[in-house]
Amino acid sequence: MTSLSTQVVQEDLYTLLVGQLRYSLGRRSYIVGVTADLVRKYARDLTANQRDTLLADLRRHVEDNRRGLMEEPRDIAEVWSGLLDEMEAARA
Repeated sequence: MTSLSTQVVQEDLYTLLVGQLRYSLGRRSYIVGVTADLVRKYARDLTANQRDTLLADLRRHVEDNRRGLMEEPRDIAEVWSGLLDEMEAARA
C-alpha cells in the first residue's frame, strides 16, 4: 500500500467519517469492517462534539438492532457493538 501524507481540515475529516459511518450502517459487506477501522483510527482527531455525533449514530443503530428493529447478521452486529463499546470506553 502506498503511503500518502497530507493535511486534512478537521471539519472535512469529520464530514468524511460521519458520511462513511452513516452509509455503512445497515450494509452487509466489507465496508462495515473498513468503516469501523477508519473510525477507530481517526476519531481521536475529532472534537468531543463530533465524536459524540458519531457515537449517537452508532448507539442508535446498535440499540435498534438489539430491539429487533432490523435483522443484521451476527458478525456485522458484533463489529458495530464492539466499536460502540470501544468509543464509549475512550470517552470515559
